[in-house]
Amino acid sequence: MGDIQFDCSGGMPGTSFNGNLTFFLTVNVTNKLLANNTVDVPLTVDTGAGPVPANVPAQLFSPNAIVFNGLNFPVPPSGKVSLRLTNLRGDVHQLGQPGLPILVYATFNPGNNVALGSDPFTVAVAEPGLLTQSSSSGVRCQGSPLPSVITLANLFSAGTAFFTTRVTEGFAAAFQPKDAFSDSGTRIIVRYSGFPSSGRLFVPDFVAGSDAVQPTAGGDLGLTASGGQYAPSATGTLLLMRVTGADQNGAGGTLSLPAPGAGTTSFGSISEVMLTNGAGNVVYEVVDANQAVRESAQFPTFVGLPPSSGGNSIVADAKVSFAPLSTVNAAAAAPIPRFADVMPETDCENLGDCNAA
Repeated sequence: MGDIQFDCSGGMPGTSFNGNLTFFLTVNVTNKLLANNTVDVPLTVDTGAGPVPANVPAQLFSPNAIVFNGLNFPVPPSGKVSLRLTNLRGDVHQLGQPGLPILVYATFNPGNNVALGSDPFTVAVAEPGLLTQSSSSGVRCQGSPLPSVITLANLFSAGTAFFTTRVTEGFAAAFQPKDAFSDSGTRIIVRYSGFPSSGRLFVPDFVAGSDAVQPTAGGDLGLTASGGQYAPSATGTLLLMRVTGADQNGAGGTLSLPAPGAGTTSFGSISEVMLTNGAGNVVYEVVDANQAVRESAQFPTFVGLPPSSGGNSIVADAKVSFAPLSTVNAAAAAPIPRFADVMPETDCENLGDCNAA
């Protein structure tokens, strides 16, 4: 949710504010549940010398509310105090459709200390964060050859069949790198299924986004085929890195390689997606992004298949979503962030290529 700030005035200098500050959301609170029923929602108090942490932690009051019990701070000579709450999280999926606001009601008890008003205020509007598009690829009887040495350049040179997955932010800042309150940056999971037992899949380890020096691309969704080139910048540039060891929902694991250093880095490393009964997944994590620009990224999945003499056609599938996936819709010791398993809408209208070849 957005930060919440109260600028209070008219206090009597030399007295103290004492009471319980409670926030009620119109959806469930989904913060990390810590010891003693506390949640990771910092509150700071500024009496004129700068913000300092409140003297009490946030506690879960009900599934949709948190409370700061025993909040206490002195009234300065100016009679003015600012309170600021950050990192409040809620189950946006609970609203059921985009475009709806999430409201907060705030109360202070006893009410003769602080008058907050009874009107709710908006702290977020629900919007889809992930849009996607994919190309398709057919492999005929001659199969799809793999080079003897698997590199991105060799896969392109060998003519190995591939299809492209493209992901786009539903709004600027939808793709977030890891911060102090998160277990990971925003993750993208692609779940593959229906591939033949003889099939092998390969994907890039790094995916440079649309605002990179050279975006990663397979060459079939409007960009030149490339492993991508990336250079860090002050404003941020979209970069995704493959995660190893994540579970089937995209949680856990570690980033597969060290982050690129200063200067421009060219990418070309590739890894195999391990399939079991024709199914497997790849997980990417956002490690850099520009929070002021709507960004997109695309990457090829190479398909190696031996020649076939015919038989029934096999149709495989690649399902894209945010990760980690979770059905936990309340404050809990669960991954932050986490996402409902929904089908993303297409991004072609936003990128203007719905009628492209």
